[in-house]
Amino acid sequence: MRKKIIILLVVGTLLFVGYIFKSHIQAVINQILIDQKKVTLPVANEYKRHHDFLFIQNTTDFKPKTKQDLLNIYFTILNSGWDEFTFYCPPEYKKCLSDLKKIASDNTLLSHLNNFVHPFNSYQEIKTRYNTMGLITIMLDKTYPDGQKLLIKNKANDILNDIIKPSMTSNEKIKVIHDYIIRHTKYAVNYESNKKDRAQTSYGVLFNGYGTCNGYADTLAIFLDMIEIKNYKIASDTHVWNYVYVDNKWYHLDVAWNDPVTEDGEDIISDTFYLITTEKLKDMNIKDHDYPSHIYLEK
Repeated sequence: MRKKIIILLVVGTLLFVGYIFKSHIQAVINQILIDQKKVTLPVANEYKRHHDFLFIQNTTDFKPKTKQDLLNIYFTILNSGWDEFTFYCPPEYKKCLSDLKKIASDNTLLSHLNNFVHPFNSYQEIKTRYNTMGLITIMLDKTYPDGQKLLIKNKANDILNDIIKPSMTSNEKIKVIHDYIIRHTKYAVNYESNKKDRAQTSYGVLFNGYGTCNGYADTLAIFLDMIEIKNYKIASDTHVWNYVYVDNKWYHLDVAWNDPVTEDGEDIISDTFYLITTEKLKDMNIKDHDYPSHIYLEK
């Protein structure tokens, strides 16, 4: 009986001490985990963009110290084409989990990250799993299945071989790609047909001939990456278009709005939104083109 009481007292004391020093013990264990569990980087896929942007950058440091570091980690995971990745909050970064929760719950912010990566590395769904020990896992379901990527890539290669000439300037290459997309695509105005024709993706544009603004923008981005012209997509609350770096300057290019829907079904190629400056776009004062300039910072 006496022995049982002593055991209970010892166990009780240990539990009490554990509770009192819970935070310190957790930090020590967390540091041991970080020290012992070195982050192993998977190989990035062929669609990774190696250039950085003003809002977001690639990183090789997966031990975050700030909220920006966390954003850069999210971007690097996405940009590298990884389906899942695990890293840790270091104990010295006291607000790490708090900042992470804010990012993970901000679907609008995360969707903007999609616009800085190659469309093939964009996500359809993103999940963040974490625990109080600082273990964080990012899981992604991609917009484009592997089979679709191959079909789109092969189709785009065939198109480029047909319309691009070696003597063309970058501007001329962009123009013939722009015109090809418009000539072979109709804007999908009906939601049910959008879904059926996969119009929100490049597959819908290249194989079914229908696109929404997302499909147009993805298709142009895929072509531009293939001819090594720096670009990303810009999104407002209601619209998506492309931002293109040519002749040492950034320009807006909205293929969808350059393919207007006409009453008689006539195909028209407009150049209203072809490689225009931010100043000109703002002067048009169009609500659909009112985008968060604190995210899309390049000028």
